[in-house]
Amino acid sequence: MGKKYIADAFVKNGATANDILLGDGSSILKSNLIINIENLGDELSGVATLATGNNAIDFKANIHYDKTLDSAWSPTLTNPVKGKSIVIMATGGNYTFSVPPGTVLYNIDDWDGTLENQITIYCYDDSATPKYSLTLLNG
Repeated sequence: MGKKYIADAFVKNGATANDILLGDGSSILKSNLIINIENLGDELSGVATLATGNNAIDFKANIHYDKTLDSAWSPTLTNPVKGKSIVIMATGGNYTFSVPPGTVLYNIDDWDGTLENQITIYCYDDSATPKYSLTLLNG
């Protein structure tokens, strides 16, 4: 297809210089292709608060979780995604925090229930027996 025909297709479909013509003849605004937090799905931008008794950290649902502890806590990790990190901001007292099975602990700080504890869990193997690394920071 020559340049004239492509230009005609743009005009015919109402496209402008701010559009990208797609293979099916439709167009999409260039601004819709910009990658920013507003254009990401929940799995890359979602924030959730875990209610009392909820220990589920779903790698395909959110990227950040808030948790207020009211008893000993061990997160349950589901739907692993290799190469993805999840951040959990946990507060609420000096309760026991247990590392999930299959997790290597890189403990930079000790758990401190008087501070906000940032738990970062990185999935480095999403096979049938997933593996994670966990880092704990507080401040």
